[in-house]
Amino acid sequence: MYSITKLTSSGLVNSGRTELIAVILTSGGASASADILDGTDNSGTSKLVLKEATNNHSNSCYLGEGGAVFNTGIYVTLSGTGAVATLIWK
Repeated sequence: MYSITKLTSSGLVNSGRTELIAVILTSGGASASADILDGTDNSGTSKLVLKEATNNHSNSCYLGEGGAVFNTGIYVTLSGTGAVATLIWK
């Protein structure tokens, strides 16, 4: 079973071993970026960065059925006015 988490600011998605399946980044009123970290806060190890330069557009990354393993947890550092990050994980 998959879980879906929607973030409108930086934050913890899940603590502990997690498999990330997909990320969707949508920009709001400006460009946006999402740094996906293996950790439980913003001091974790960066494993994936998504950027969207165009207002009100999306950028996505599908990592496959098995996903990418994050051993400590998933924390997202989100930047950009109105940015939204949606993560699908198990």
